[in-house]
Amino acid sequence: MIVATAPLLRTQATSVLCTESLLAASDDPTSSLSAVLGTDIVTFSLFIGLAPTGLLAGTTLEAVSNEAGLRSISSPVGIQQQSQYRLRIHWKSSYVQSSPAWPVSSDKEKTLKQVSVDADGIAAWLFGIYKKMFAKEDLSTLFSGLQSMQNKHFSTDMQRYTRAAIVALIRVLKTTILTDWDRVMTSFLDMVESDRTLLVGSNSLQELNMHLALFGVWTLPVLAQGPRRIQKTFNLQLRPGSDVEGVLGGPDPPPIVHISLSVPRKSLQVFTSGPGKISSTPGIHVSVKQQSGDQQYDNCFHTFHCYFGRAFKGGDGGGPDIFEEDDKGWLGSADLVIMCPVPTFGLLTGPRSSLKICLALNTTPENMGLYTQKLGPLLTVFETAMDNRRRVSICEHPAFMNTKSSIASQQKWLQLHTIRTEAMTTATAMLDASHRAKKLAIRVVFIQGSEEAKALASGTSVSVAPASSSMVILQLGDAWSRRLVFPFPVQPSNSKTRIARKSCWIEVEAPIYVANQPDTFDMWTLVHSQPDGSLSLGSIPRVNLDVQPPISSPTKKTKAGSVS
Repeated sequence: MIVATAPLLRTQATSVLCTESLLAASDDPTSSLSAVLGTDIVTFSLFIGLAPTGLLAGTTLEAVSNEAGLRSISSPVGIQQQSQYRLRIHWKSSYVQSSPAWPVSSDKEKTLKQVSVDADGIAAWLFGIYKKMFAKEDLSTLFSGLQSMQNKHFSTDMQRYTRAAIVALIRVLKTTILTDWDRVMTSFLDMVESDRTLLVGSNSLQELNMHLALFGVWTLPVLAQGPRRIQKTFNLQLRPGSDVEGVLGGPDPPPIVHISLSVPRKSLQVFTSGPGKISSTPGIHVSVKQQSGDQQYDNCFHTFHCYFGRAFKGGDGGGPDIFEEDDKGWLGSADLVIMCPVPTFGLLTGPRSSLKICLALNTTPENMGLYTQKLGPLLTVFETAMDNRRRVSICEHPAFMNTKSSIASQQKWLQLHTIRTEAMTTATAMLDASHRAKKLAIRVVFIQGSEEAKALASGTSVSVAPASSSMVILQLGDAWSRRLVFPFPVQPSNSKTRIARKSCWIEVEAPIYVANQPDTFDMWTLVHSQPDGSLSLGSIPRVNLDVQPPISSPTKKTKAGSVS
């Protein structure tokens, strides 16, 4: 949810994003949040541009254990209930929250929320998140940890992430991180493809590359154009158009198409009758299987649209599928229709008769124990040949989404939010061996021949004075000064300065600040002055001081005025 909604927030101190999750009473909120994010909270907050207010202020106004306490008091004697409580976290812009009483005065300074990171470092960090997001696909770890997972607040089969989730994260990071993204993606994909721990995940490589293209993040050459245009370049052995019908049989089929699979209602009875009901909501995926000689290929796709009803062609044979939904849902009698995007070249390679489309359960010990007897070892709910016109249809795009225009709009959005000029000053994040952000540095480069460059070369004194939890004043002699604003709270009192007088640059480095470390700034009481004159408190969500009645205090005044 964070990566989907973070771009919607304005860069203001009053903008807040709330997330809620269920925790067992024995769980630690900090470690649970790190587990869900797949990385440490500080690094994630720095890279995403949003941070929990508790991380910035060291305290929160939300009481996280009220529900657990009330349940322990009100629960009837002799009745055992699961001890859970809701954890609400307020996320705010770390850039705005750490700049009190300093209104943003220029567009150049606004872009300081972007941080520069080494390409190899960010690739390794992303791969670490990838492995934690899909740790369930490491069968050895999954089986050994089954007993402990059953005691958690989420089911062993409640998969929180798909490949689209990691791609959505990368999409947002491209707007907040300045680096060589071509190198990042090449290195990251090499790590994913060479990994031998997530064995089940190897069946999802096509899905990962497809979503990278759909989100406009990164497009492999094999997905940049239709498969028939590039079959000679990549030596693809495609079936001739005369052996294929519909959109696949055209002279130039698109690189990505949508499969519509109609699953009979009777195939779903395994979820509504018998012992299978105790599994609640098992994870499912669409599988495209192909037999080529002795080799069998199984490509899995976990992101798709589904509904009860029917699908039929609109317009020509390759036109979008039209959906007619059954409002009764599970209580009705209509089949389950699944609309799933897949790369086209996989449907044109190998013998046509060997292609199978199926709906299957995700491979987990829980699902295997409950459903193997009914569904078999592959946990197949329904399987049919791609030639089954009654159950399978292929279109360029569904009626509710035009794939080509969607990719173009995604690419346009990324270009719009990553505009940068050479004049902008950028903070650089320094990662340690475990790929965690520990320090931030800002380098100011003076133009050769300028008055500042001459003053620096002549030996003029340089001083750095803390101004706030993320701002320092860089002073060059008595006539020149500049505010350096970091994109995340730091410890200005522990900053270090590097000076290159001949090369005409000054670099200020400071360790990243977290609320449980001592410093000279009290994040709890910081009052923020916005460009429009409004006030806000960084650690208090959903409270706009500018619309609250003023309380005069003749004995105590703050920088912001008569607010006590």
